[in-house]
Amino acid sequence: VYVTSESKFGTLAELVHHHSVLGDGLITQLLYPAPKRNKPTVFPLAPPDEWEIDRTDIVMKHKLGGGQYGDVYEAAWKRCNMT
Repeated sequence: VYVTSESKFGTLAELVHHHSVLGDGLITQLLYPAPKRNKPTVFPLAPPDEWEIDRTDIVMKHKLGGGQYGDVYEAAWKRCNMT
């Protein structure tokens, strides 16, 4: 682990300790840890809408084609036997 190839260290802790004492290639020596950022707010998953079909209700059939964005398959909806 290193900042400059002249000063290499076996662990990250050794690197941090060294640069806390000497700048040694950094603009200044390390004085304090960077502040922790606040974690983003995570919202709960919304229940499925009425129009959404459960994946287990779909049977994949043969491949129709494909392209840059993925493959397209014919599928059947088990409940209504619709394609």
